[in-house]
Amino acid sequence: EHIKTWRPRYFILRHDGQLYGYRKAPA
Repeated sequence: EHIKTWRPRYFILRHDGQLYGYRKAPA
């Protein structure tokens, strides 16, 4: 149960960070 809530949260955080970084300053 704990992993179910932790897994999606980590995935969203990483996806959001990658998208934000790419949008802010695309390398």
